[in-house]
Amino acid sequence: MHAIRLARAATGRDKIVKFEGAYHGLHDSALVSVKPHAPDYGDINAPTAVPGGLGVPKSAVANVLIATFNDLATVERRFKENPGEIAAIILEPILMNVGLCMPQAGFLKGLREIATKNGALLIYDEVKTGCKLGWGGASEYFGVMPDMICLAKSIGGGLPLAAFGTHRSVMDLISQHKVFHGGTYNTNPVSMAAGLATFREVLTRQNYAHVDKLSKKLADGYRQTIAKVGLQAYIAQAGANGALMLYPKEIRNYRDWTVVDVDLWRHYWFGMVNRGVMAQPYWWDEQWTISVQHTEADIDKHLAAFNDIAASLAKAQQERSERVPAEVAH
Repeated sequence: MHAIRLARAATGRDKIVKFEGAYHGLHDSALVSVKPHAPDYGDINAPTAVPGGLGVPKSAVANVLIATFNDLATVERRFKENPGEIAAIILEPILMNVGLCMPQAGFLKGLREIATKNGALLIYDEVKTGCKLGWGGASEYFGVMPDMICLAKSIGGGLPLAAFGTHRSVMDLISQHKVFHGGTYNTNPVSMAAGLATFREVLTRQNYAHVDKLSKKLADGYRQTIAKVGLQAYIAQAGANGALMLYPKEIRNYRDWTVVDVDLWRHYWFGMVNRGVMAQPYWWDEQWTISVQHTEADIDKHLAAFNDIAASLAKAQQERSERVPAEVAH
């Protein structure tokens, strides 16, 4: 919310571009097209802006332009349709409201070029990716630098903490009292102490090397089991994050994700939990996160649990695929 306000102040423009299926907080500024349903989609080449729920003003929706993740043409179209009106492009560098959807080669670089060419700011929402991809976040991981980043969750070490950063020339608008910035919970001393301890003691390059090693072992183990049992799925993995994606091929955007087999995912989730492993959080649009406290033994237990249920998942998937055509015909 603060980042978008600051981008608008720095550019003197009101509109922003966000991507269908992305979540950027509870505020009205971007609570648009978070999880739209099929009738509201519009053309994939020009997605419709849909309020994220009741109570979002029409004026707020009008200032949010929707593009398709991994499709630079849809972003270019929004800038051509709204010349000199777009303050910023905001995105998760990895779309993580749909499991884990990776940016295709050249996508982030293309966004950087579009934003620069049109005098707009590029904002990375790293509430999920920051701290989890590596010591330097998405900027280091992908080699594409935004104008602004937003961080939260991980940087607090379990306590509520968030931050955003940008160029000095933009941030100075706050110190010059041209942009209002405040909050009841700002500079909470306990959260700040937790944040400092997290950066100094937990998020070290040594710990990132440990997490990367475990993450690779987990992803490789999953892939071996998937290939062995013939499950139509793949593993998406980046840094500490990963997800079992129940699709025959890699998804590229939100609409690809919407056809996930929710029933099969539930079987996976309960099968893992019943074996003592919280493989992913409670929803099929989430992902797992490796902690610095995880060990090789934890990864072995995780993989053993998946190996125990994978053949049953593949069988259920096959039976479902054979049954669906008959249901469609009926």
